[in-house]
Amino acid sequence: INQRLNRHLPGRLPKLVDAMARWGSPSAALVVAMYMTEFCMASYESVRRRGRIGQGETWEKYKQICDDMGRAKDVDGSYSAEAMTFDLVHLWKRGARLGSKFCQAVLGEAFYCGGGVQLSQIRCIRDIEQAVLWLNKAVDHGEKFEGVDPMLARSELLLGYIFQDGESGEESYSDMFLYAGTGSYSEAVFWFRRAAKHGSIER
Repeated sequence: INQRLNRHLPGRLPKLVDAMARWGSPSAALVVAMYMTEFCMASYESVRRRGRIGQGETWEKYKQICDDMGRAKDVDGSYSAEAMTFDLVHLWKRGARLGSKFCQAVLGEAFYCGGGVQLSQIRCIRDIEQAVLWLNKAVDHGEKFEGVDPMLARSELLLGYIFQDGESGEESYSDMFLYAGTGSYSEAVFWFRRAAKHGSIER
């Protein structure tokens, strides 16, 4: 899925796409998040070593986008790789809050795995509560959806793994799963079945 979308990413970020993201378009916000993630992660090691972002039109656009979100940079130009990662997460959250299922699924997987995963290069920390939050939003239409949807199935599968892990005693997520119903095991089975219904062949 990611490779297919990346082939259609523009060489430069069109001003109209950035403007539409600021105006509340989920699709435009997704494009901005994907574009800036690809660009920034390619320069991650350079930013980490130098402690500042690079020069050029794309970096200036990146700074402007972050400023628009209230993420103003230090006056002296210093900028850590960790700060860049934090800002990228907020770009994805903007798309997710606007309703992009792709953004929600990417955030959920990134927080579940701790970043650097197939759908997202974001180097975020592992945060199961955030993973559950965004994965639940990504799958909230799944009950009525019929047919195969790889993105939906993957998000449902990850929810199954989370509940399965909690039930096995490897990690306890019971405090945050106030909505878990009859228990983690039954929830895991529910999500695995939903994932299979939408095309997942993993277990």
